[in-house]
Parts: sequence; C-alpha cells; structure tokens
Amino acid sequence: MKKFAIVTTVMVALIAGFLYYDWHKKTHVSEEERYTLVYSWTDEEGQVNFTNQAPPAGAKNIDQIKTLKTLEKPIILQVTESVPRFIHRTRTRVASMTLPDADGFPGVFTEPKEPEGPMRSISSSKRQGKPLSRSRKS
Repeated sequence: MKKFAIVTTVMVALIAGFLYYDWHKKTHVSEEERYTLVYSWTDEEGQVNFTNQAPPAGAKNIDQIKTLKTLEKPIILQVTESVPRFIHRTRTRVASMTLPDADGFPGVFTEPKEPEGPMRSISSSKRQGKPLSRSRKS
C-alpha cells in the first residue's frame, strides 16, 4: 500500500511539473518571439500582396507591419476547452441512438410477445406442468 502511494505521488508530481513547464513555455515568450513582421507590397500588375518574407525587387508601396503571432495554447487550456465539446458530442450521439427491437433490428424497443397458436415456449410448458417430449430417430 505504501509503495502504491509513493508511485501515485511521483506520477502526480511529474504530471503537474510537465503542465507547469508547458504553461510557462507557452505564456512567457520574449518580445521578439511574440511579434512577427508582415510585408505589404504592390507588384507590377497592381495587386496588393501580404507576406512574411521580404518582397521581391521591383515591388512598390512596401510597408512593414508588426503583428502578433498566433501562439499555441497550453495543454491544460486545450483540455479544458475540449472536454465540454466532447461531452456535448457524446450526449448528442447517445440521444440519437436507437435500441434494437425484439427481432434484433434497430428501432424502438418492444417487449417480446408470447407465441400464439400451437407453439409454446419451454418456459410455458414447464409452467403448465407438462413434460417436454423428445423424439428419437431410430
């Protein structure tokens, strides 16, 4: 029991350490990592282009725009945002499922009906106290 507690504590500490490292790495970025340069320029045909690379020679109206990079979210935020979507999808799937009917085909479940006529089930024969007959081929 003591070994299990130690292993569990170590595992929890490792997971918490990794989540903290991931959070810190993705939220504490330097100024130069946070921004990127986007170039706006017009080519020979008069079309305006936006690129993250320097425009070719002969480009006109060149502008440099400092924009924020799209940073990846920490894992803990990705998980907390995806869990409600997963629960919603699962509930929707379960609500749209149909149970098999008595014949085993998908549809609305109905209770099995007692056979009508000369057919009797084994349980009904036993209930009536009649022995089941077996025939042997000789």
